[in-house]
Amino acid sequence: MTQYIVKVMDLAYLEDLIYYGKYDTALSLIERELEKGEKSPELLLLKGICQRERGELNEALNSFNEAEKMGMENVKRLYHEIAMTYLKMGKGTEAISTLKKIEYPEIMLEESDIMEIMGNVEEAEELVERSIMAKPSPNGNLKKAFFMARKG
Repeated sequence: MTQYIVKVMDLAYLEDLIYYGKYDTALSLIERELEKGEKSPELLLLKGICQRERGELNEALNSFNEAEKMGMENVKRLYHEIAMTYLKMGKGTEAISTLKKIEYPEIMLEESDIMEIMGNVEEAEELVERSIMAKPSPNGNLKKAFFMARKG
């Protein structure tokens, strides 16, 4: 796997800009770094987030796919961001299939939220159960309690 050198401080600053909704500023800085040849999966991930939040959904998916091809190490975050982009596009099925690439209990809970939004409550409940069986968590138990309360 190729190693990419990106200054941690630069990434942290870009993450802060994104957190505070400064997508135009962050995107401008990211594109400047990319033009200088500082290409890394992490920069492409952040670029994709900015693009998505600016409504450039297809461009965001392209950036995420490029980050994946470059060997993005934090695939959980990458797939989460891809899934959130699909949701903004109104493509719940694609969002779920993206999240299914990760067998991780907390991701299963996110997947259950999407299933519930799409009206697949029984499948959502099954995912919560699988998540709890894989790794009990307060979030999973809370979600299970929510389903139980709804049933009465």
